Amino acid sequence: MKNKKTIILVIFITGLFLAFFVFQANYVSAKNRTLKDILFPQSRQAAVVLPQAGKATLQDEPAVTLLPEGMVNPPAQESVWVTNSPEQLAKNAAVVESVSKLIDKTTSIYATAGWVHTASKTEGFSSLSDTMPDGSPIPMMWSTDVWLLLDEKGYVVSGITIQDTGSPSTSQVSIFKDGIWNNLTLGTTTDTGNPEDNKPYRPADQILEQALTWKDVVKLEAEYTVIGEERVMEYSMTSRSLKPYEIGGDGYMVMGNVLKYYLSMETGLVMMIEQYDITPEDQLKLIQRITTIVDEKVEQPPAEVMKYLE
Repeated sequence: MKNKKTIILVIFITGLFLAFFVFQANYVSAKNRTLKDILFPQSRQAAVVLPQAGKATLQDEPAVTLLPEGMVNPPAQESVWVTNSPEQLAKNAAVVESVSKLIDKTTSIYATAGWVHTASKTEGFSSLSDTMPDGSPIPMMWSTDVWLLLDEKGYVVSGITIQDTGSPSTSQVSIFKDGIWNNLTLGTTTDTGNPEDNKPYRPADQILEQALTWKDVVKLEAEYTVIGEERVMEYSMTSRSLKPYEIGGDGYMVMGNVLKYYLSMETGLVMMIEQYDITPEDQLKLIQRITTIVDEKVEQPPAEVMKYLE
């Protein structure tokens, strides 16, 4: 049993489906725990805190803000981050305003009573030398389904999250019932004691919080593009160091990182998140992609899902 729990915890988690991305970040990544962080705390799969101007964040500091898993903290050493000019600060403010107006469109889904179903696919593109405890490769792809029952104020009444890696040994199920999250796979519980923690953000609210919290060192940009046949806003957050720093202790050097969120112009929902490293050659290297499969209000989850709440 201990072996099974160890293997399960090694799996990556989505940080955030927006939440499904950011939305799931509040629920899935907090409840479907990963032992990847415990077994390999210095790997690129560690949790992320955006850098503060003038110093690197410590690897063991508590996260102030959640970002999709796959980005990592710079090492605990002195580092100088590129700070924003007054012109960039003004541009950041304009980008935040435009994103804020766009995500207001999601209120009809996330601030009304009923079941919300979100599903995502996560793909990793960075090969790791680390392996599972049994020697097998760490999964680089998985799906996540989340069903949340909201009351009239948008608070979570009940919830189910299912993370499927394609293998029973590494998949996880968690439920929210009576104010407590229970990981049925691992037999663990999570209760913060704060009802506000059970109220979901709209999918992009944390994006705005990140932008405001780290406004001095994060460069924001927004432009319009198309995914499939849908017009989207491509919103990016870039943090850059003045000198390379190492990730994971294996000699892999980066100059910073970029998060890209693709928001539907029609609904304000997040269609995709991409995470990039900035290489010393000033190239972007794709690390992880989270794609929305479903984001909808439903009458009720399927019977096979509801059985977890019995």
